Amino acid sequence: MSQNSLTYSAGSPSGYTGSPGDNLNTCVSCHGVNSSQSLMPHSLSLISDIGEYYIPGHLYNFSIDVSGSGIDKFGFQTCFENEEGQKVGEIILADSIQTQLLSSGNYITHTSNGLDGFGSKSWSFYWRAPLTVQGEISVYTSVLLSGNSIVGIDDHVLSTSQSFAAPILGCLDSEAINFNQQATVEDATCLYESFSSGSSLSLSYDSLIINGNILDQELEVNLTVHNNSDSDLEVYVLRNILNDSVPENWFCWDLCYLPSTDVSSYSSEIQAGSYSNEFSAYLVPEISGGFYDIEYCFFSDMNYSDSICATVHYVVEGDIPGCTNTNALNFDDVANVDNGTCVLYPIPDWNFSLSSSTTHSIFISTDTEIEINNEFISSGDFIGLFYETEEGYICVAYYEWQNQNINFIAPDYAENFSRRFCGRLKLCLESLGRIYWYCLAYGSFIQH
Repeated sequence: MSQNSLTYSAGSPSGYTGSPGDNLNTCVSCHGVNSSQSLMPHSLSLISDIGEYYIPGHLYNFSIDVSGSGIDKFGFQTCFENEEGQKVGEIILADSIQTQLLSSGNYITHTSNGLDGFGSKSWSFYWRAPLTVQGEISVYTSVLLSGNSIVGIDDHVLSTSQSFAAPILGCLDSEAINFNQQATVEDATCLYESFSSGSSLSLSYDSLIINGNILDQELEVNLTVHNNSDSDLEVYVLRNILNDSVPENWFCWDLCYLPSTDVSSYSSEIQAGSYSNEFSAYLVPEISGGFYDIEYCFFSDMNYSDSICATVHYVVEGDIPGCTNTNALNFDDVANVDNGTCVLYPIPDWNFSLSSSTTHSIFISTDTEIEINNEFISSGDFIGLFYETEEGYICVAYYEWQNQNINFIAPDYAENFSRRFCGRLKLCLESLGRIYWYCLAYGSFIQH
């Protein structure tokens, strides 16, 4: 009389991962260990994209890869524990056909559809780290390899574990006033401070870059104003809008002002050596994205010479319409959606002068480094070939650069011409013993 080794073919019961919290129980508890196991070629690997430290709340990928010669049935169970043996984090299925959760999601195991393999098997899943630091966290896995329906006959059990250190949360920006040299993971708590040698005031803040998108109702920034003097100060606020077409915005300084207000009508008293965190500013995103700069200045007792300022950069994600053609006169480097307003440079009107039957071939390849003002030319720029004569420069050929090899077919010019640099010349070409200097046309296409 024999027992079927696939009694748990629909999934392992919870508590058999080999973890301390499971009393080190593995699949051996039910399936025994084959005495010839060490003679069989088999392997188990647990792969993840976690580095040395886990980051609270982050989602990680895991895969379990197992192989065994002659094995056609596989099963597994995995869990995550802290140093106290408590199950931590959240296991998330990546394949609900071959894997399932057990015990309120504390374990993941195979299903009846996730057993079969031909000498190897792989399962994948996700794990979200806990929202708070839980000390060192380890993942434990026990795997069964079965090649027989009889318990203990040709059954092999493999186990493995990995540990991930607890991160040290803190500010990693060395320019912040609360920089933590020991921290390993940024926790977005950096604080910054602005000083002015001519002012008794200073500012501290989380960030001057406020990110949002067009779906947000409003973007908010908060600043703390410090009185570094030995006397109480009455402090006012001045708003300077630094961009055109900035969306509706306003600020609050003890009380909130209308969007049309640039200077606070009332002051806020800050006692000597103290501070006020009553300032906040708001911007309402519009239907399109953009980048908007607004400066906020704080000054005491209506004395603007005793002031401190900070410029807030509002970054609104979304479609930014404009001209995206880099060769256009009105190219907008901020735009990410072309709105059809591009005004292109005109094609140069260079009068050709052809006076000889002898031709010269001048080849320029894509490997040629051509620069204007230390910047490489781009598609749409023109390259012209000129002869220098007593009457001036004579154009004999030009091509629009499209990042492709070009070949100038230029006539010989009987007149004498001198070897001179032309404009911002970077290259010269020699053909048939004569030197031909070519110029790069850019912008207004002036023939230098």
